Amino acid sequence: MRMLAWRTLRRRWTYADVDELVQDGCLGLLAAAERYDPEGGATFQTYAADRVLGSMVDGWRERHPGG
Repeated sequence: MRMLAWRTLRRRWTYADVDELVQDGCLGLLAAAERYDPEGGATFQTYAADRVLGSMVDGWRERHPGG
């Protein structure tokens, strides 16, 4: 999770807090675990990775409106 947060930080935002990104990612992982449907065609890893990254982006946008 921390590696994904650092990778996201380097690619997108130079002034984001890694710990906040990790926290957002953990929330995304929990949501993925609750909502995953194996009959949807994706592996859990693929589904969760997309949800974790999306959660990081959503969290950053909430803390930096208009940024």
